[in-house]
Amino acid sequence: MLDRLASSGSLSLTELAQAEAVSAATMTRIVDGLAEGKLVRRERFALDGRVVRIVPTTFGRTLVAGSRNRRLRWLESALASLDEADRAVIERGVEILANATEDGVRPTI
Repeated sequence: MLDRLASSGSLSLTELAQAEAVSAATMTRIVDGLAEGKLVRRERFALDGRVVRIVPTTFGRTLVAGSRNRRLRWLESALASLDEADRAVIERGVEILANATEDGVRPTI
């Protein structure tokens, strides 16, 4: 969820709950914990002061970036250890998954 926030910039509690398929009450508890850990903060939406947006802090963004970089290094290492035939099989699997997703985005292997 913190990754989703870091990539979107900010989301309302309702948007986060819907994206994560949890109730608003559950998301409130999650956000409370993240806020307590200084990973996110709540901000009033400029266009409508009744709406509160959840925004990742610099610390939260740094944590997400570090985690993402570790996962990418691990994946690059794992892919580099495969022979060309195995990489071709994985590339085909990625194509199938990308076609099955809503946006059809294909990562580069």
